[in-house]
Amino acid sequence: MDDYIEQLEATGNFRVIKRLKPVSQYSKDSETKKNIGIFLDTETTGLNSDSDKIIELAMLPFEFDTDGRIYRILPEYNELNDPGIPIPELITQITGITDEMVKGHSINLDKVKSLLSDAVIVIAHNASFDRPFCEILSDEFKNIHWGCSMHDINWKEEGIEGKKLEYIAYRNGFFFEGHRATIDCQAGIEILSRPL
Repeated sequence: MDDYIEQLEATGNFRVIKRLKPVSQYSKDSETKKNIGIFLDTETTGLNSDSDKIIELAMLPFEFDTDGRIYRILPEYNELNDPGIPIPELITQITGITDEMVKGHSINLDKVKSLLSDAVIVIAHNASFDRPFCEILSDEFKNIHWGCSMHDINWKEEGIEGKKLEYIAYRNGFFFEGHRATIDCQAGIEILSRPL
């Protein structure tokens, strides 16, 4: 299959985009000191952190060094959360998350606290959206550094005109089914693993 892809792309008339296949290891282990980062994503009932609620939280820890090289992905945390209000139909259409799916589920704040205690940074794609929701969820999110893969990287300078996660993935040669928290985190880490 890869031979056919190379032949197609070598013509200059085709570009093959592959489905994201999440991996657990990016770089071989070394003696370099490693830090823990967390790529985070939320799905919510809407855009307003004052009135809307989290319906899904994913936290995907990863090891990285001071040069930004990502080594391996650690066990993820993903939880649905009953917002206590009906999920708007538009949100269900976007995420596929229904009232029945979240009924009786809640985010384990002890697990969240434990993951954050090992991390030096939380990264989200559009942290200005996710961060207020998370800080309402737990004060632990107020006491950690945040990074934003949407705004902290000059994508235009990298030759990528759009900032949506799906578009950046496409420009990096892969696609994924977005708007579920864990796969969005996996795509974000895949993008960050690529050299700029």
